[in-house]
Amino acid sequence: MDPIEKQYFVLATDYDVVDYVINFEDERSLDIKLDRELVFEKAAQFECLDFASLVKKEVNFDISIDCEMLFSTKYQELFNNGGFHKTSVVPANVGHKPYLYIHCYNIIECIEAETLNLEKLNNIPLDKRLIFKPSIGSLHTYFHKDVVEKLQAICPPKDVRIIELSNWSPKCEFS
Repeated sequence: MDPIEKQYFVLATDYDVVDYVINFEDERSLDIKLDRELVFEKAAQFECLDFASLVKKEVNFDISIDCEMLFSTKYQELFNNGGFHKTSVVPANVGHKPYLYIHCYNIIECIEAETLNLEKLNNIPLDKRLIFKPSIGSLHTYFHKDVVEKLQAICPPKDVRIIELSNWSPKCEFS
């Protein structure tokens, strides 16, 4: 079996190809639900803005990883049937296009003294740690290799880089 740090990946925006930013444009707040389920009765609304001019634009993307995680509806079966622990799948619109807003509230505290300690994952069943955040305030979500393999089998994402956790640091986001 691979060492635990080789079993997890971070999805990071590929700024070599992405020239836009996705902005939450809804009267409902997402901030208060960091560690709780998120249920919207109607689709969450987002807008896409040109990175330089901040003018609204239409784009097609597979996955957007900024402050929020948005996935193309082509991944809907994976998220609806994946049984991901403490992960909400919320319908979303970016402009007029349907997407999935993935809200991970599976918090596994594994940052100690500003160092990532993944060893505690060994005591947690795999189905409870397929997708998780390493702290409540983390902007990054960790995906188990099984999830990443399923994402790639459906459609290799073109707008993100998939970085093995053992090779990742926040600096990777902009390199």
